[in-house]
Order: sequence, then structure tokens, then C-alpha cells
Amino acid sequence: MDREKIEKELHEHVVNHSPCIFGKSVIKSKNYDLKIYDSLNNTKSIMKLYDDLLAFKNIQKEKYGNEFSSFIAIFLDKNITNEKDFDNKLWNILNILNQKDKQYHKWDKSVSSSSLDSNFSFSFGERAYFVLGMHKGSSRLSRKFKYPTLVFNTRYYFDLLRENGTMEKYRTMIREKDSNTQGTINPNLISYSDNDSEAKLYSGMEISADWVCPFNP
Repeated sequence: MDREKIEKELHEHVVNHSPCIFGKSVIKSKNYDLKIYDSLNNTKSIMKLYDDLLAFKNIQKEKYGNEFSSFIAIFLDKNITNEKDFDNKLWNILNILNQKDKQYHKWDKSVSSSSLDSNFSFSFGERAYFVLGMHKGSSRLSRKFKYPTLVFNTRYYFDLLRENGTMEKYRTMIREKDSNTQGTINPNLISYSDNDSEAKLYSGMEISADWVCPFNP
């Protein structure tokens, strides 16, 4: 494993293909903690992810203050080739993390634990996170990365933007950049509104009307 090479590839991908100005800011300023694991299916890897994410959560405020910061988990799997498979594995990991986390921590009281609720966010260590997935089988260029990747973004920062009234401006900018990169706007973003659960956006897969989020906290 060549960590330096993988990290460089991630930087190039986000800078060149991601429409998200927040993601670009995190990468360029290096306001992140990046860890590499063997497999999405490996329980040992997921338990190591649990420990690493908890350590990040505990030092995040002290290290990064009010700046955008993220935890990035990269897996070395090479057999993730379609969006449905990745979606299943992403939610399986979040289920496993939650099963252990709820033994020690309550759900972040600022968000809902129901994946059907418009105020849903994944909670870990009593802190709400928006989880963004990337993998090589994604149909969206912004999510199409060589290695399966989970990015844990603290929801607190997005809530601040909503409170000061700038979130809609940034959302419009991101959608325009996504359209310029891909040629079309992400269909999930077209149908997504503030009345929807953000769970629909985690894996990047185009969500069908009959999709049921496989998350059971």
C-alpha cells in the first residue's frame, strides 16, 4: 500500500472532478484525517474504522475549530463495480458502526435516527455526520474514484450555513458545477428537497421510487 500515492490520487480527483466547494476546501487545506483499510467486508477493518472515527471525533474541534473538516476512510477493494453493491456495503458498514456505538453513546439529539425523516443524519459518538460515498462503479464523475471511499462530514457546519441563510446559494453553485462536469445535474439532486432524507444522497446511487434505506439503528 502506497499511502502517499493514494492520497495524491484523492487530491487530484476532488480538485478536478468534485463540484463540492466544501470538499475542495477540506482537501486543499488538508483539514482531514485519512485512514486506509483492507476491505468493506472485513469486520476487523470496520472495527478499526470505529476506533479511528472516534479518535477523530474527539480531537476534531480542538484541531480544526470551526473550519470544515472531514474523516476519510479509503478501502483497498477492487471488486466494487456497481452502485447497488456499493450502496449495500455502505449501509452495512454504518449499521455495524451503529451497533457498537449505541452501546456507549446516544444518538445526536439534534437529528433524527429515522432514515425516512427529513432531519436524518448518521450519528456517531453523539455527533451527526453527512456520509458521502465514492467508488469506481459510480455513474457520477464526482463520485467515481479508484477506491471505495467513505467521507464523514460533520453536519454541524452545514447547519450553520442554513442558519445564516447561505446554504441555498452554495447548493445552487454546486449543482451548476456538477452539471458542467457531468453534462447533467445529478438526478438525486434534482428530486431532492429539504423534505427528503439525506440518506438518499450517501452512496451516490440514483435512488428509485421503491428504494428502502437498509439502515436499522
